[in-house]
Amino acid sequence: MLVLCDNAACRSGRHWTRRQADECYSRGLIYEQELLDGTFDDRWRAEQQHDFERRMEAVRLKNLASELDGYQPEAAWSPAGERANESGERQLRALRDHLHAIGSLSFVGAYDVNLQLRTGRPHPLNGMAADICGASSCDVLIAWATDAFAALGDEVQLDVPVQALRGDTTLTHDLLNRSPGDEFVDPGYVFASLARSTADFHLERAQELDDTHRPALVTLNLHAALYIPPLDQRSRELREIGDAVWTFSRMAEQFIVPAGSRWRVNSVTTSSPDGIVRADLTQLP
Repeated sequence: MLVLCDNAACRSGRHWTRRQADECYSRGLIYEQELLDGTFDDRWRAEQQHDFERRMEAVRLKNLASELDGYQPEAAWSPAGERANESGERQLRALRDHLHAIGSLSFVGAYDVNLQLRTGRPHPLNGMAADICGASSCDVLIAWATDAFAALGDEVQLDVPVQALRGDTTLTHDLLNRSPGDEFVDPGYVFASLARSTADFHLERAQELDDTHRPALVTLNLHAALYIPPLDQRSRELREIGDAVWTFSRMAEQFIVPAGSRWRVNSVTTSSPDGIVRADLTQLP
């Protein structure tokens, strides 16, 4: 027997059970109150946005499953890349509960977070970063990253030392005032790559963001850093774990050196035809 519904906003007016009718009536009371206090439109828009995001994520995961059907990782670029990939696979399995934090730090928050860490002054997190990763401030992202590297622990040690490249402007001022043998601590996170092309790309981007400092191409001799293998070289297990986390799935090949690492300057060359400062640094224990 159909039960009449007391919810004036109900489209059907009848329900199969009293419980359904009561639940609909309760929603109707909420609806009426939201109309009175003006919050109905806001809730409706939030629900529509959440529903859209949920459906898009479902489509992404479905496409991912199809993409991984028969997936075989490509070979590493070099012997150094192969050893770095082995380190990265080991490290990221240990960080499977912190992949969103790592992806958020690298994908959207690196510039703002490092500016705050290196200047020691609060810096706002850009709106796009906040929307994408769900962090309300640089402090939140820093806390996430700190927790992630704490969870990584001794796994941060690479299987073998490696040379990586970084294109940047943020370290240039510091490097210009240093000589071979000098040691210093960088309070920020350092991002680097095995690929010269990646370093060149970030060098150009850094110049666009900061035209007040000379560009620098820095060789980093690393022994402790988190490594993110190239997407097409990741194992199937890592793809299944990581691709399900949207922020992490967008990450390109890179090293992430923990904040507060100590460095020794091996060389600094400031005179070059292209105006680029070149430096060689070694990460210290």
